[in-house]
Amino acid sequence: MKTKIEAAEKATEHGINTFILNGTKSEVFESLIRGVNPGTLFSAEQNTIKAKKHWLKHTVKSHGRITLDKGAVNALLNKGASLLPIGIKSVARIFDVGDCVDLIDQQTKTIIAKGITQYSNKELKRIKGKHSDEIKLILGHDDGDEVIHRDDMVVIEQNIEVKPAKVAPKETEIKGTE
Repeated sequence: MKTKIEAAEKATEHGINTFILNGTKSEVFESLIRGVNPGTLFSAEQNTIKAKKHWLKHTVKSHGRITLDKGAVNALLNKGASLLPIGIKSVARIFDVGDCVDLIDQQTKTIIAKGITQYSNKELKRIKGKHSDEIKLILGHDDGDEVIHRDDMVVIEQNIEVKPAKVAPKETEIKGTE
């Protein structure tokens, strides 16, 4: 059921009304043709997401994580800004230029956005917390003022909590003690 709901959410982001129905009963389709909803309707969103942002949000696998300070989080979520190096607090995992990364709110520990980075993890570790005009001096080259341009970023509306991997419970914990 989870995958059906995820698929419906993806479709509604493109402006498509989506039904989840019991397809094994023919009367369900007859009801639908008569205008009666025999299942669950996911209504199309009015503000549809562009194809590139949809691709970023649902298709591209993230290779790294960039943790942001509250100023950067505010700029991304409320001002539609690009990510600048000054707002970066930490960089995790190995990634290269052009890879997708998750953007993490330092305070809430949630993924707030995903985007395509203009700098590798090694470069970002050197320029994090710095002003954009210092990039060339530090790295010896400048691939732009932005770490992630706004056009290459998608905000995740339902922020996803970043949790460590859980260990499966022992069999005795599931059954109880005997």
